[in-house]
Amino acid sequence: EVISCASGPTAQFSLPTDTICVGDCINFQDNSIGNNISAWSWDFGSGALPSTSNEANPNNICFNTSGNVLISLTVTDENGTDNVTQVLTVEDCPPSGNPPTASFSFSGLTCVGECIDFVDNSFNNPTSWEWTFDGASPSSSNSQNPQNICFNAPGNYNVSLTVSNDFGSQTINDIVTITPLPSITVFADTTIALGGTATLEVFTTSVGNLSWNPLDGLDCSDCAIVDASPDLPTMYIATITDANGCSNSDSVFVNIDFQENIGVPSAFSPNGDNFNDVLFVKGEGIQTMVFRIFNRYGQLVFSSTDQSVGWDGKMNGTPLNQGVFAYTLEYTLFNGLIGS
Repeated sequence: EVISCASGPTAQFSLPTDTICVGDCINFQDNSIGNNISAWSWDFGSGALPSTSNEANPNNICFNTSGNVLISLTVTDENGTDNVTQVLTVEDCPPSGNPPTASFSFSGLTCVGECIDFVDNSFNNPTSWEWTFDGASPSSSNSQNPQNICFNAPGNYNVSLTVSNDFGSQTINDIVTITPLPSITVFADTTIALGGTATLEVFTTSVGNLSWNPLDGLDCSDCAIVDASPDLPTMYIATITDANGCSNSDSVFVNIDFQENIGVPSAFSPNGDNFNDVLFVKGEGIQTMVFRIFNRYGQLVFSSTDQSVGWDGKMNGTPLNQGVFAYTLEYTLFNGLIGS
């Protein structure tokens, strides 16, 4: 019988570091000595993933629990086994990185009633945003770039932005000044006869550029006092824009009394002297009409739907005797009024 006197293996391994952070992953290197080592049994503790391995040089072993962890290696060769243990310290390390630097800007007119868009210009990759808008609607937002923030009264309002990431947070405040609208009042609603003129006047205590719309029938497009002679009832709007770009408007209505001008003369003389020979419907603003003339027996002697076509005193081409005739007139005006 032959008895081997050779010694068994010597288990040993190296750690890349003796201290790591929770969540770190490391590689292990077997440095054991022996004759034809054939088996490795690693134990990395319950907080590791994976917690065991049978590879000679296991890689990417991740430690997710803080504390002193016992790392154990058992090796086997043809003469026996051996075991070695080392301590690995796993620490709760603070996150490494930079907190964000808060910054923002805004666009749009800062006028009463206007709505403003805010833009986040912060540095170092924030992941959350907390906005507050004093005196505005809405008064807060968690959007990175909130839009349509509306201020409905003049004044100075605080806007605050807090930005955060895994490494900290920072807050910045700024003042938004909301400018009052320029003042404007237009005098006054009125009714004129067709072809007449209305004087419209703007009153304002503000300095700015004045404009009228529409311009139909106006004698000036940017005057504080204008004469208006529209052909149809018209709502005129006067707008003043100040140096801040803020605008305000007021309106005035000019109505037209078309019916004042509609009628038929009470007499005419169709004697061929080219003076008052044809009886026409008089007036402006007529869109459609039906003009009929009857003799004293109620017989229709003339009819027209064209204001430019009048009665020449004839019936079927034959002159009628002087007398009294009755007429009817039905009409629709351009403003929609119906008369008779």
